[in-house]
Amino acid sequence: MSGTEICDDCGAHGQSGAFCDVCGAVLDWRDRTPAPGPSLHPHGDEATTEPLPDAAPPADRTAPPMDAAGAAPPSEDEERARRLLVPVPPRERSHDAPPAVTPVLPGRPEEARPQVRTVTEPEPLDLAGGVVCPWCDTANPRGRRFCRQCAMSLAELDRAGSRAKRPWWKFYAEPDREQPWAGDRPRLRRGMSRLVVVVPVAVLTLGLGVFSVANAGTAVNGVIDHFAKRVSVSPSQAKASHSQAGNGPDKAFDGFADSYWGVGYSGAAHGQWIEAGFAQPRRLLNVVITPGISRRLDTQRTQGRPQTLEATVFSSDGKSRTRELQFDDAVGPQKFKLRGEDVVRVRFTIRASYGTVRKDQQVAIAEIEFFGRSVARTL
Repeated sequence: MSGTEICDDCGAHGQSGAFCDVCGAVLDWRDRTPAPGPSLHPHGDEATTEPLPDAAPPADRTAPPMDAAGAAPPSEDEERARRLLVPVPPRERSHDAPPAVTPVLPGRPEEARPQVRTVTEPEPLDLAGGVVCPWCDTANPRGRRFCRQCAMSLAELDRAGSRAKRPWWKFYAEPDREQPWAGDRPRLRRGMSRLVVVVPVAVLTLGLGVFSVANAGTAVNGVIDHFAKRVSVSPSQAKASHSQAGNGPDKAFDGFADSYWGVGYSGAAHGQWIEAGFAQPRRLLNVVITPGISRRLDTQRTQGRPQTLEATVFSSDGKSRTRELQFDDAVGPQKFKLRGEDVVRVRFTIRASYGTVRKDQQVAIAEIEFFGRSVARTL
């Protein structure tokens, strides 16, 4: 094949050999070795030499070549079909031509030859004194921190292969911490990130400690008061801002539910007060107040009842504490929590009331009872 051959499939110029160097298509299946022609020298005597005529112009290369038999070659479509159906061995190259790389059809790579490695026997491991991984039951040599089979941590295992006992403080600092998997080690914490967390926690802990020490006595007394036995505490004196004739403030502390203290004014009686005093400082826990003139339903609603009372507790050191008591418009005593230490007097001020629509109705309180901690010692 000449060096100016053109590939029919991709149009590449200057192709040589049986296959196209660009697309790998078969260029020519035919054997273009010229057939032997008649001998120029006849047998017998040597023929005379005559001068050749002038060289004629080269023939048109576009004309279809003639085969040895003189017949016209097949058309392009017939030649392509013949190449696909009838395999023709490629032409044998002359021994003088330089060796060329054998072309390979595209899309069919040659398989790589398997490489055989020599199997060497592993060195025996010294497992004496080692540990057994609790995850995969693999024996590990002494001194390993991770299992040689599953790479799990062996740091918290003893020589028997069981988990070593953790320090007591880790149960509070790291109660449910799980060991990290291989390749997922915790990152190193550097810089100011720890101080941002440690400093506020330390300040908060210190503040809680100071607050606990300062209020330790109050907390202890609160616990004792919650479980202590209650006893009635009677005041030594009573007074009021104003009272109805015959129904003074002492009627509210006499222990009888059919007597009462009346303000002596009709209407809401806003700002009127009644006060109880104690001869000795007492520790109070609760107060029970019966609103109205009695505990009986038929007579309780004939007069007004307090709706809101402002209770002010005065201590022996001169300090006072105020609490608001809200009443239900119901018959019977109502219990309230009224805590105080070293109490010398308690004042109840009326802020709102029920049943004071008529002019003949006044706010009344049938009974006020104080309760404190029992100080009796029994065997």
